[in-house]
Parts: sequence; C-alpha cells; structure tokens
Amino acid sequence: MEIQKICRMVEGKNAAEREALLSERALKVTESLKALGSHLAQSIKALASFIIGSTVSEGAICEKDYMYIFPSLIKAFGKECDVAELKRAYKTSADIQNDVDKNVRAMRDVYNAASDSLKEDILFLCLLIAAEDGKISDAEKRYIRQLAKD
Repeated sequence: MEIQKICRMVEGKNAAEREALLSERALKVTESLKALGSHLAQSIKALASFIIGSTVSEGAICEKDYMYIFPSLIKAFGKECDVAELKRAYKTSADIQNDVDKNVRAMRDVYNAASDSLKEDILFLCLLIAAEDGKISDAEKRYIRQLAKD
C-alpha cells in the first residue's frame, strides 16, 4: 500500500479510531516480529527509535513531542518498549539525529525481512504514531518513506 494512501486513511480518522487502529496494528506487528524469530526487544527498540526519529525530521524534539509519542509507544508496545530508556538516550534532538542513520538501517533490515502485509503494518503503525497530533507532516512522511527504499 502506498504511503500517501495510508496517510489519507490515518488523517481521516478521529483520535479514538486512530487509537483503536494503533492497538490493532501494534499487536499484528509484535506477533509478526515474534514469528520472524527476531529478537523482539531489539526490534521494538529499533522501531520505537525510528519512530522518535520522525519527530526529529521536523527539526527539533521537545517535551510536547514526547508527550504525544510516548503514550502511543506504550499503547503500541507495552512493557516491550522501555520509554524511560529511550528518553534518557534521546535527551536532545542532536542525540537522536546522531542515531537516526543507525535506526533507519536497523529498521530497514527488519522491514526488508518482512512479508508484504507486515511491511504495510509497520508503515501503518509508524504513520499512526506520527499522526498522534492529528496530522502527518511532509517531513515525517519523507522520513518514514526511507523504510520502503530499495
């Protein structure tokens, strides 16, 4: 599925609908990652770090960004996502920016090993979290598109 189409679907949903989709897609992604035999905690950390990186793609990260992103990550991944560890690791946008390339590479490895349906679920999940404030910026779209590059 094309990212633009997913964006339109996500942005057309209200907050309650996005939250329900987030729970549904997160469960599918988590179960699929387990089935792939990947180390779940590492895959979840890579995915969460990648998603946090989408905020940096807009230029900076602040407490407001964390307030939007972290509840979504907790809803999506529960105990598998150590939000406190991520926040300590990414105190400033510079910290995240230094790690963005590594996160993109790690997520592309997971993404490239995934089935088409898992790829769609991963993109959907990333875009749902990016849309936690109700919209997905062009910078966030460009950043998330990196997963699908060959």
